[in-house]
Amino acid sequence: MLGRNILAPGPLLALPVAIAVLLLGCTPRATSKTVTPEAPPAQEEPPPPKRIDRQLEAIADEVDPGEIEPLITAMPEWLSKALSPHTPEGEPAAETLARAREQLDVWEQDQAKGTVGVDSLTKIGAAIYLGEHLLLKDPFSDSESDPDLLVHLTKLYGLIDQPLFTEEQGFFRQSFALIIDEAARQGVLSEQKQVGEFLAFLEAAVTRAGPLKRRSAARLLREHPDHIDVATVIAILADDASRRQDFDRAVELSAIAVDRDRDIDGLGLLKHANHCFVALKIEAGDAAREQAIAKAPAAGESGRQRFDERLARTDLLRARAVEANELAADESLEAQFRRGHLLLLLGRYDEGAALYEALKASHPEDARPYAGLTKVALARDFRFMGELPIHAARGLENRDRDFYEVSLGLASGRMMAEVIPAAANNPDKIDGIVGEFLDQVREDAKAWATWEPGRAAVLIALADGIGRTLPFGLKGDLGKLQPAVRRLVSDFDRVRKQHPEVRESWQATYVAALFGKSKAKAWKTVIVPLPEPLAGDLELQRQRLETLRNIVLLWEEGDPLADLEAALATVPEALAADDVVIETAALLDYLRLRGGDLSAGARAVEAYADLAERRSGAAKAQALANLGVLRSLSGDAAGAIATWEEAITIADERGRDVIFLNAAIQGLSPAILQSLETLSASKHSALIRLQALAWRAELATRTGDNADTAVEEYRAAVSTERSGELRANLPLAGFGILSTGEFNANLGYSIEDALVITLKVNADPWLVPPAPLTLPGALKKLKKPKQPKQPKQPKQPKQPKDAKAKGKPASAAK
Repeated sequence: MLGRNILAPGPLLALPVAIAVLLLGCTPRATSKTVTPEAPPAQEEPPPPKRIDRQLEAIADEVDPGEIEPLITAMPEWLSKALSPHTPEGEPAAETLARAREQLDVWEQDQAKGTVGVDSLTKIGAAIYLGEHLLLKDPFSDSESDPDLLVHLTKLYGLIDQPLFTEEQGFFRQSFALIIDEAARQGVLSEQKQVGEFLAFLEAAVTRAGPLKRRSAARLLREHPDHIDVATVIAILADDASRRQDFDRAVELSAIAVDRDRDIDGLGLLKHANHCFVALKIEAGDAAREQAIAKAPAAGESGRQRFDERLARTDLLRARAVEANELAADESLEAQFRRGHLLLLLGRYDEGAALYEALKASHPEDARPYAGLTKVALARDFRFMGELPIHAARGLENRDRDFYEVSLGLASGRMMAEVIPAAANNPDKIDGIVGEFLDQVREDAKAWATWEPGRAAVLIALADGIGRTLPFGLKGDLGKLQPAVRRLVSDFDRVRKQHPEVRESWQATYVAALFGKSKAKAWKTVIVPLPEPLAGDLELQRQRLETLRNIVLLWEEGDPLADLEAALATVPEALAADDVVIETAALLDYLRLRGGDLSAGARAVEAYADLAERRSGAAKAQALANLGVLRSLSGDAAGAIATWEEAITIADERGRDVIFLNAAIQGLSPAILQSLETLSASKHSALIRLQALAWRAELATRTGDNADTAVEEYRAAVSTERSGELRANLPLAGFGILSTGEFNANLGYSIEDALVITLKVNADPWLVPPAPLTLPGALKKLKKPKQPKQPKQPKQPKQPKDAKAKGKPASAAK
């Protein structure tokens, strides 16, 4: 329950009152008037004494940093005002807390997809605002703070209290300038003074998050020792101890969490086993592992697959811990390098760093300790930018596979932090700055080809493509950039044919397909079946289907029904229940509904209702937005509005623009003209802007109000938007589907997976009924209005020859 408990007379007080009434009823009637003395006022029962749990008190005392100012107090006024609409006056606390949790879902989804951006961080800001808004309200400002809120805040602060954000030299802090630029581009920052205020707030957030997390955890343990989530909070504190490299304390806290969790399941016990193995306590870990197996779901039961995946992870940790213990006594150089890597895999970063420092001191000409220390910086501190140990080791000996993978994994961070800013500040030296950086990338990739020839070929082609395109992009020369981008398809297709066994060669081709010269070429490139070794790669199959779908929506040529059916025919049976397959089938049914097939519309409604149920955050909003369109087209206008109202509360800014556009289309009338005007300037997608302008032209045509002007404005906007389009085509959404998203090309390094190459297009389909002007071929058929003929100018009288010679007008020559 949320809120404070209100003491009220209960059954124990009601019973004496009832008995007194009965006794009075049985008393003989008095013959004389009697005066009944007034009963003394009932005394409120004192609250029961709070139970004190000495063990929890001790843990709370250990972690409690004392009073910490909430993050909301450091929030700039303009940001607070932007978030304050999320807290309507008088809203029940339970609803506010539920919406705060919804905001966090967006972050988790974007993090899983690798698409964390300004919108994602804004959602965390909204979740902080909502949670702390409750914390500072009167009912939550004392020791009776609601335990559910304290648990939520502990988890919320824990999301920020991660090395990714908190480390001084980590990626997030070094990316502040990039975040500011992106926030300004998206309109989050509109004034120069807001930049400093925003930076100060970000700094306060990452500095205070850890203490605030421990403060809320300590309050829960002291004030609500019997709350159901006490064990969960102690487990969070165990993770904290592990991050502090206090592995023995982490095991102790984890054991307490297990003892206090009455409903501990196999997954919870596996987490305890993991703490034991990381602490190199093999026997204790084995005991917890056996207990976990005893509590595992039976084969075929819900949750068994997840348990098996976690068990495999636990067994991997155990194997690493056992090997690390065995290598401790082996003083050979190879054994110590291997042990250093194992320590990092176990999260024992301080111990690993000390080992690499010792190896660096004893072998100063060996490049491998420098690579090891760089891995520590990446894993522990999230340092992907700036000067790192490996940069000083390029001329040293023993540059092995690990060395090159670490070096290549830093390339994206270097490009963002060093190359692009340097090129932007020295426009006359762009080619040289970019060329020098890419030469090093090629050198590393060619050396790495000794171990990974196919993946190295992808990187070399990627470096060549960046070399041809990035300088033009930095110079703003779109005329030369566009044809350079078009070559990516043939470049990556050539690599794929040479190395069909490499999944990245297929992913690169799928990304490049959206920049090709024609739909036919792109379709032919992507429709190629995956080779047998990769046919079972469901993620690659999913990306292939998404790319085929994107091709249909990008070019808007031919029969979309036939094309989407052909795309679905490529999907293996194992992927039949996947979201991307279900959504593609729903898009097909949406197109059939627009053709009058109501049964297809019913299937699409059911599909999107199911997707909305399974999703959360921004992805849920997208499914609800599309569900609203389907209900509107099926004749359920009230259901559509209700669905959009639900979606708008959890949608990001782009999603809200799409929902407002659909609502305007449903109620198309002069009353929504201002809404269309606003959407025609949307900063989130050219497709939204163009559809708004096209529907404004349609409204003008229906009302006869400056229709020609509105049509010409739409035509001019199409021309302008096309001039800045890097993809092969600018779709007008004439099929009734907007596909918004971005492509991600990135290199990274992780201790677990070594060099990670990310090549992916993230695109979301939004249903928006097309305006007549956006239908395929409509703009071409529409003739441009004839320009009014200019009146003929009267002929000037001929000047006499002698007047011309003297430069005098004819009148003067007379």
